[in-house]
Amino acid sequence: MESIINKIKFGKNQEFDFVENLENREYVARLLVSFANSIGGELLIGAKANGKLIGCFPKLIKENIGSVLNEFGIQSLEFVLDEIKVGRHVLILLTIAKAKEKQKIVKKNKTVYYSRINCCIVVANKILLKKWKWEIENQTFLKDKHRDDILKIFIPNEKITLSYIYKVSNLNKSAIDRLVSELLYLNQIELFCIKDQVFYRLVK
Repeated sequence: MESIINKIKFGKNQEFDFVENLENREYVARLLVSFANSIGGELLIGAKANGKLIGCFPKLIKENIGSVLNEFGIQSLEFVLDEIKVGRHVLILLTIAKAKEKQKIVKKNKTVYYSRINCCIVVANKILLKKWKWEIENQTFLKDKHRDDILKIFIPNEKITLSYIYKVSNLNKSAIDRLVSELLYLNQIELFCIKDQVFYRLVK
């Protein structure tokens, strides 16, 4: 399938990733949840980290994907599983739908939410969790001078971290968290990731 080869060639991104198999079960669980909690995406099974196709055993994948979901308490994840052939290799393509309700991983009684930013899997921090909550509530906000003050911090900076905002703002951390969450919710700033570190920047 030409499109799959092209996708692998261009590499992992917001909506596409690939793994060799399901051996690293927790990583696969995080991948699935992070796709579902963002905009959905595709996970190809049967390709090495360098993009080389090695194929997989479809029957084994089909038998084990459910157990991965059960092991980490993932419920109501919607996906389509397709068996595809590229040359002599048989691969599995999972197409994960955007979740109607945010998905979580439960391990040792600890609940963690993940999101996908660019090609990174990130733990949903307090800022993102607030944004998700307001999306469910369809929250509205009045104009806020302090929110505008936080926004001004972004103007001369291409990318900043939450800790940087804490450092340069006169507001307390709780107020900053709320205001940054509001800016994210209002689509005035966005999250992006570089080498697994999360940054904030103005929406262009």
